[in-house]
Amino acid sequence: MGILEPGCTQDITFTYFGMKNQKFDVAAVCQTEGGPEYEVALKGQASKLDFVLDKTELDFGEVPYTEVQEREVLLVNTGKVAFQYSWNLCALSRPSVLDCWPIAGEIKAGDKERITIRFRAGIPEEVSEVALLEVAHFERQRIHVRGHGIFPGILLMQGGGGRGDHGFKGLERWEEEAHQTNKELALQRLLTNGPPPLAACVSNSTNSSMQISVQSGQEVSTSEQWQPEPQLIEFEAEPTFQKSGRGSARNKADWRPMLELPPVTAAQYCCNFGHIVLGHSGKKVISVYNCFHENVNFNISRKVLMQYGFQISPEKVSKVLPGKKVKLELTCFRDRSGEEGKQETTWIIPVRGGPFYEVKLVSEFVRPDLELSSDSIDFGHVPVGQVKRITIKQLGCRVQLSKQSFADFLGTLMYFVWFRVALCGPGSAMIAPGDIQFVTVSFTPTAASYFNQKLALRIMDNPNRCLSNENMGTENCIQELFLCNPTEYTIEVYSTDFDSKYKEEEYFLQVYDQYENDRMELPLRPPGAPTWPKVAKHGRKVRREELIRQREIKARSLATSSVLAPSSKARSP
Repeated sequence: MGILEPGCTQDITFTYFGMKNQKFDVAAVCQTEGGPEYEVALKGQASKLDFVLDKTELDFGEVPYTEVQEREVLLVNTGKVAFQYSWNLCALSRPSVLDCWPIAGEIKAGDKERITIRFRAGIPEEVSEVALLEVAHFERQRIHVRGHGIFPGILLMQGGGGRGDHGFKGLERWEEEAHQTNKELALQRLLTNGPPPLAACVSNSTNSSMQISVQSGQEVSTSEQWQPEPQLIEFEAEPTFQKSGRGSARNKADWRPMLELPPVTAAQYCCNFGHIVLGHSGKKVISVYNCFHENVNFNISRKVLMQYGFQISPEKVSKVLPGKKVKLELTCFRDRSGEEGKQETTWIIPVRGGPFYEVKLVSEFVRPDLELSSDSIDFGHVPVGQVKRITIKQLGCRVQLSKQSFADFLGTLMYFVWFRVALCGPGSAMIAPGDIQFVTVSFTPTAASYFNQKLALRIMDNPNRCLSNENMGTENCIQELFLCNPTEYTIEVYSTDFDSKYKEEEYFLQVYDQYENDRMELPLRPPGAPTWPKVAKHGRKVRREELIRQREIKARSLATSSVLAPSSKARSP
């Protein structure tokens, strides 16, 4: 009620308190003093909010972890009053795993809304998530979404896997100890749970080793105990994919695309070429094994590898069939003039529709070197015609003493100073890092003089040479008019022109099979001692054989002359 002044307006508010499932139709009368009555019809009806959701669980089964799968849920308004709804995705472990469209809306009385649930596993694991549906003032509805992410997986194996290679040996992992622990856990899981779905990993014996038959509604295994193959254990031991952050914030909108997946790495391998000599190339052969039930395709970053000194063959791989493998040959090279040091890079193998595989390529380029126990050799005083040996010690790696170049060096040296130096073995050697090699150098003077020369030890693949100084000398022992022995040892003097014993010994040495180039090493004999017994025995034997042979030739010559004489007379006139 109230007073309304001339020309004024007054708003009147009507309030209706609804009663459950009741309908009202009344009239409100406005009475004016001294004026007519005005009727206002009032109608009202009340109903509870109600809805039906056709499903609260969605199982997508096995799906490629990068693909987006869609399912629908039906939301029906069974009441007589419109209500609003919205999806709450704050409980998701990852923002890219689930999305709904429309994300929010209003449903009128008696209407229904088809809502699309989009699911992407994002990781090759069993994924279970919960989406919350908020309808009007009701409690949140929990929608359970499950799925198993699978992916086209590969294994990297050592070697080419030829016909004679029947065993399986995976390429070394970057964290090998942790991987071995994962393999033990994977083996326990497989023995407990049985073989995984065929879509997750191809195993040549998976189908044949476990044959399941149904008897009275129960599964019965026809094999005693299933044993997983090494490839399957290796594959199941792959570490969990590396995940990125939660991504950008979500805004409630009618429609938006799924968030992009962050890059993931399935496994990290290590391919170590070890130590490589500068100027040489190291080679490693690995095989890519397809663990997926379909063809696997991957790209090779050939240009990236070449930037870091690595080459690969073949350069392109079209596809790898299920359960098969393809051989890849990696080569690492650095020029001989290059610097020593480590060379490494991370080779990324992107599998189409799958994760990344990282292979750390490592090599160490070195220039071989050695260390001599002494940089000089002093032979002291050596009598002409005798031999003195001194052994030196070498420490280091691959070493070779070139006999050919050393012989050239001797030829020039002998032309001027008349002496001989020789290596008594080894002339060349392979020395492992840190090992020791003994080399003996012998000196045989052919004239009375003092010698000082350098012996070059050549190291393969190293332009530098280790030099060893040889100090070699003799004492003068010849005078012009008389003989004098200035040494501390007795010497024997003889005439090479008139001494028959000397001539006999020369003959014995000439016919001895070990006497080459007027040289042979024999035990030192004291002055006046007879010829070496083995040399004299062999010489006398050869001399007797020559005498017998000469006698036989002379006898045959005389017999031929006696036979031809009568024949010549018969032909005379």
